[in-house]
Amino acid sequence: MYLIVFSVYLIVLFYVLFVSIVLFYVLFVLFYVLFVLFYVLSVYKCVLYYCHRVSTQLQLTNILYHIVSYAFRSQVVSSFRCSD
Repeated sequence: MYLIVFSVYLIVLFYVLFVSIVLFYVLFVLFYVLFVLFYVLSVYKCVLYYCHRVSTQLQLTNILYHIVSYAFRSQVVSSFRCSD
């Protein structure tokens, strides 16, 4: 009788231990995946922010270049005009 109770107790104990270990590994893998995903998304966000900043700066530089070149051309052209 005691042997049957003891064997059932051992089976339940090993089952609980097995479920605990599996749950631990599942949570560990889930945590690892979430950590890597967070890291990848953070890097992606930083790269997008940097690209946006650089493109905005290039657009402003391009606009400034056109404004300065237009002003220079109009000033140069007006200086070569013959006044009547």
